[in-house]
Amino acid sequence: MVEISQAQFLNNSNVVRVASKVVELLVSLDFGPRILFFGTPGGANQFFVHAADIESKQTDKYHSYGGHRLWSAPEDPDITYLPDNDPVEWQQEGRIVTFRQPARGKQPLTKTMKIAMDPLLAQVTITHTLANTSDKPLHFAAWALTQMAPGGMGIMPLPPRGEHSENLLPTGSLVLWAYTNLSDPRWCWGNQYIRIQHDPQLAQPLKYGMAANLGWLGYANHNQLFLKRSTVAPGKTYPDRGASIEVFLNDKMVELETLGPIADVNPGQSVIHIETWHLIDKVEPPQDDADVLRIIENYV
Repeated sequence: MVEISQAQFLNNSNVVRVASKVVELLVSLDFGPRILFFGTPGGANQFFVHAADIESKQTDKYHSYGGHRLWSAPEDPDITYLPDNDPVEWQQEGRIVTFRQPARGKQPLTKTMKIAMDPLLAQVTITHTLANTSDKPLHFAAWALTQMAPGGMGIMPLPPRGEHSENLLPTGSLVLWAYTNLSDPRWCWGNQYIRIQHDPQLAQPLKYGMAANLGWLGYANHNQLFLKRSTVAPGKTYPDRGASIEVFLNDKMVELETLGPIADVNPGQSVIHIETWHLIDKVEPPQDDADVLRIIENYV
């Protein structure tokens, strides 16, 4: 059974609670759409939230808020950081809940998240929709970003490994930003996975992505693993030099990002990007590739 009800979060912030016996999430009604909490009922929040942003009454500036959000890619300062501080519309149909932020002001996109929680498993499907409600064609991709609570370990897969004699062509590309430091001590390099250890003492931002047919990312924290999966469309063009998955971190949080392919979107048209989330219990931070494989092998 899935319970859906209105509730309060962080000093009377209005949210909708979507919960089963094994997992729950909270979605803001005051701004967004933003999913501000994800975890087991009564347990730790897997997500980072910026309390000062949530409690702020300033509506004329962009607030991060934390949690899970929907953007368009590639990043564009004229669109990306437009405020989304207006109330969110929501509608329930059975155990499916839809949250919608209509385009307002200079924002040309209407953002929608449709949430479907499994009644028995710690699993949630998020259908993200970006609709072009402007009067001109736009060129963009859907971009789903999840800010994770500090202190954990992020996991990014590498393309399948193989022998030199059977793999003469490249299978993927590591995507770097100008501030990506390959000597950063937070890296944990493996043969099958890149792990990244969050350190609240290191404020220097770090970002990297992977251009390959890979659509999942993980984060181990609070004795659990948050895993998010999306589908990559072979042959399609992706933003950021082809990246379908990206990780960003600073001293406050780790951000797990999946992207859809770039499309030419005419007025009235939309792009859709679907993520499936899992919360795996009784998980210690993985120490090597074998640990990662043992944790995720039944999910990926």
